[in-house]
Amino acid sequence: MKCIINIAEETIGEADFELTDVSMGTIGGLFIPNENYFKYQALVQSHCNNKGISNIHDFDYRITLYGNIDLNLEGGIGITDIQGFNEIYIEGVGLNQYQLSNFR
Repeated sequence: MKCIINIAEETIGEADFELTDVSMGTIGGLFIPNENYFKYQALVQSHCNNKGISNIHDFDYRITLYGNIDLNLEGGIGITDIQGFNEIYIEGVGLNQYQLSNFR
């Protein structure tokens, strides 16, 4: 399912998510950045180099369904963007059962 990715209120790209772990309410997919993401990319990559991921402790990441409905990911959101690799991965953990049904 395609979703919009934000830092606070600024859209930084989108992702096509798949359900990766039903028991944990986990979704993941490739992140497709827009021009706004590149303002943050160096910091995201620094977080990834230092601890393996950039997460909601670093930025106020939000995942929004088209139609402006925020997903409530209780376990957090993280982006993995390693310098030198072309793919950027995003994942979220802790969707409730109602929101999980959107991904089945």
